[in-house]
Amino acid sequence: MASMMMKSGSSMDMAGPATLSSVLTRFVGTTSNADFSQFFPTLITPSNPVFLVWPIIAISQVLTLAASSVLATLHRRPIFEQHELTALSLSNLLATWWIIISSQATAGMLPLGSALILPLVPLLSGYALRKKNNNDNTYYGIGNNGISGGRKKKRDIVRTKASNFVFQLFSSFTTIASLLALTVELQHGNRLFPSLFYHKPEVSSLVFLAGYFGIVARGRSGSGGGKNKVVKRSVNAVAIMGILAKRIMDANTVPGGVMHLLTSLSFWITSLIAAQATAQLFF
Repeated sequence: MASMMMKSGSSMDMAGPATLSSVLTRFVGTTSNADFSQFFPTLITPSNPVFLVWPIIAISQVLTLAASSVLATLHRRPIFEQHELTALSLSNLLATWWIIISSQATAGMLPLGSALILPLVPLLSGYALRKKNNNDNTYYGIGNNGISGGRKKKRDIVRTKASNFVFQLFSSFTTIASLLALTVELQHGNRLFPSLFYHKPEVSSLVFLAGYFGIVARGRSGSGGGKNKVVKRSVNAVAIMGILAKRIMDANTVPGGVMHLLTSLSFWITSLIAAQATAQLFF
């Protein structure tokens, strides 16, 4: 999703009637996810296939919102409550803002907003999940005869699962992306503790890995039911395996890269976290 918007930005300045899409894309630059990764490489940048989660996020939201609208039209309880729609709308607005800012990046010019705005997305997209965990009083309709409530309860469970999937997928990936944005800022921004992190990829990557370890550990002990964690655990495993795979592939393309990889502390920590995240999918 991000890459497609970035690539189309420079071609949307053609004359014609103004639409929401044209207004948004008019400000989008030409820097794609792949370009951004080349401009600001790190030791914890995932391989390109990991970023395919963006269109999956977009498709899941479109389909679920469409189903929710149909249910509302039929005067049935929609999938999303009003507060969930608000959180989702604000999250997407911030994500779009982040895309616009990041798409303006060039080699040697890293926008500070890339690291400042993105962390707000998982905070907002995770709002509905936190609200459900803190207030477990899901609506269940019961008919006058007291019999139809069972069927309605099952429908409510399906709606809750659909809503949880959208928010879990969005918040889980953008949490990881926020850690990556912070790492990029530390390593390339020359603004936050430059004496410690600027142009020091090994040290900067340890900040990311410390945060990632916390995410994976919380995936086992955090609040919420086990089934609700499947999406989060899957995202955690796919992302860290993508990071590990890219490090191994990059090492094979540089003379002496394998030896340097084997002596890298961040590589071994990445491997341990990848093993832990993968194990959580099965245990």
